[in-house]
Amino acid sequence: MGKKLKESLNSIGNMVNYIIEAGDVNSSLYDIKTHDNYTYVHSLDTCIMATFLGVSSNLDKWEMKDLAVGAILHDIGKTKIDNNIINKKGKLTNEEYSEMKMHPVYGGEMLRKNYSISDIAVNVVEQHHERIDGKGYPFGLTGNQISKFAKIVCICDVYDAISNDRAYRAKFKPNDAYELILSGSGTSFDEKMIINFKNTFAIFPLGCRVKLSNGEEGYVIRQNKGFPDRPVIRVFSNEDNSNFGSFKEIDLLNFSSIVIESIA
Repeated sequence: MGKKLKESLNSIGNMVNYIIEAGDVNSSLYDIKTHDNYTYVHSLDTCIMATFLGVSSNLDKWEMKDLAVGAILHDIGKTKIDNNIINKKGKLTNEEYSEMKMHPVYGGEMLRKNYSISDIAVNVVEQHHERIDGKGYPFGLTGNQISKFAKIVCICDVYDAISNDRAYRAKFKPNDAYELILSGSGTSFDEKMIINFKNTFAIFPLGCRVKLSNGEEGYVIRQNKGFPDRPVIRVFSNEDNSNFGSFKEIDLLNFSSIVIESIA
């Protein structure tokens, strides 16, 4: 296990311990879970991703605490929105969408009444839907007007959301979700944070079985830094992979005509 990964896992452990010990945060999480379980799971996943990205962004331990609290409570405002809107299968009406866009404001109002939650964490809740180009909501902030912590969480929020099935759409394929995030660099998302994102997360984890566009299947055995969609694949010569002495390795960085089609 690499030093950076150990540090990341230790940081997550510290975050979890801090969150468990913080009674106000814990009660807020309970409110989220009882209102909508998807939002609860999504909040936890976003917090974990944000913690990893916070480590690679060189945040100190105090900043990491604020980041983790802001990330895990980023959707707390949805507890003020009717569940019929949150879980609606069809397209939201203009009125429903306007109400949904208020959840960062509602979340900020709820948490600013609680003096144990830092302003940094509250800013994350209020700003996680703001975008670099000013096309986000609820305030239309741009560039450096957006907290660096919110910039981290907004990337993780979007990536986790599109990577999971929802009532109104199917989840994105891993590579499509990743590409959507990268394509938002400089418009939706901060360019430096996107570079950190690329260097922190792999599309296809080590050990993942994938199907290639040439019809072959294999396992991811190594990553190519800076090219998250082009790992090294070990392909076995027989279908049941029983003959471990007979295999080949395909470094997708050297075979531009071959792509990963799906996780097998």
